[in-house]
Amino acid sequence: MAYFAYPQLKLGRTCSKKVQQSKFMYVKDEFTINELSEATQVEPRNIRFYIQQGVMPGPVGAGRAARYSKKHAEILRNINRWKRAGFSLERIKTLIHEDAPVDIEIRPAKLGVAEPYARVYLADGLEVHIDSARTELNSEMINKLIKSINQNYRDLSTEAKKQSSKKSR
Repeated sequence: MAYFAYPQLKLGRTCSKKVQQSKFMYVKDEFTINELSEATQVEPRNIRFYIQQGVMPGPVGAGRAARYSKKHAEILRNINRWKRAGFSLERIKTLIHEDAPVDIEIRPAKLGVAEPYARVYLADGLEVHIDSARTELNSEMINKLIKSINQNYRDLSTEAKKQSSKKSR
């Protein structure tokens, strides 16, 4: 049973009623490696590898007594996001240690790799492609974005028609 639906993982917030009923809440201060793994969808062996490579700090304690913090979960979330964006592990390590917000330029889709996405038609010749696995926007935010784009398009289209009619006079 997964405790969180990744990538909607948000620190200090619950994702659904099912999450609220689970025994594990992200508002906890400490996690075992298995809890951290389940919450972030990162295998324990990968968590250990990231620690070994110096990408993220180690836990407090050792062995079965090892405990991970919310900061570890945040780092793993960023690692996953940056990996999807095509960053190398060395670059990710640098980004984490810089501790600064990073704007990510999403890489183009790979040839021959099927990736599901939503295709929203706004007007003739205008569409938006949304890959929910690569964005941190929830469905409500995506709807707001689409409405905003649609409104801007209508405004610009009206302006273009006015300019076109002025030129033809």
